[in-house]
Amino acid sequence: DGCDLVITEFDLPWIKAGAVLQAAQERWPGCPVIVFTDVNDAEQAAALTRTGLHDYILRSSPSALSRIRSHLSSPAPCSGLDTSCQWRHLQAQLDTLSTTLSSLGADPLENINRLTELAGKLLSASGALYNRLDQGVLCSWGQWSTPADYDPVDTPEGHICYDVTRFGSDDIVIITDLPHTPYAETDPNVKRFQLQTYIGKGVIFEDAYVGSLCAVYQQHYEPTEDDKRLLVLIAAAIGIEEKRKETEDALARRVKELTGLYEISLEISAKESLPALFDVIIM
Repeated sequence: DGCDLVITEFDLPWIKAGAVLQAAQERWPGCPVIVFTDVNDAEQAAALTRTGLHDYILRSSPSALSRIRSHLSSPAPCSGLDTSCQWRHLQAQLDTLSTTLSSLGADPLENINRLTELAGKLLSASGALYNRLDQGVLCSWGQWSTPADYDPVDTPEGHICYDVTRFGSDDIVIITDLPHTPYAETDPNVKRFQLQTYIGKGVIFEDAYVGSLCAVYQQHYEPTEDDKRLLVLIAAAIGIEEKRKETEDALARRVKELTGLYEISLEISAKESLPALFDVIIM
């Protein structure tokens, strides 16, 4: 018995998508399998796609029904050379990016952390960071999958992210074979965490590069063109959060100034009324 297409949930009570995918591959080799779900998990979606999943579709995606129809009308097995499959995978990633952007909250730093996490997951990285120059210090404002002993604050000199920031460029920076580069000696994280590959993009705020978003790997990794586009988009989103943070910080400073002026005016008013109060007491 043949099968043209398998559609499954991500996590059913009795079986998970990975097991469905494996069973389908064994019973119907070449049969496309897609996940149709509410579970927005970019890391799992990427992992399943690498093992042969044809598409990962979120129910909330505006294109969900049209994508399912496309599979039903012309199902085809997913392979590394299947451009239609690659396009659907990119569409799933863009859906995840769109969902994340629309769900960002009011805290810019929390948003930056979520965007950093998204970059790491979508690029299937070992870890991800948004390193920001802050008053001459390199600070990891965004972190994902960092070791427990990772130091988020350090002097900037020698760090890859510092060079990406200060040599600001619109290009994606890709450094492979890190143990055999000068950064093995100058960036303490290369040896400490056995990093092999660095992929980074400078983040712009008010026409200046202020930090770097990066995905790092403990193995050799060649980013695809889609990986690069996603990193550019997420770096731009972090730049917007930088602007939001600056606006909120400026507002907080202004409120503090006005509060201070108000308190001073109360003190002055109280002092000016003291002579009149003494006159009343004496009378």
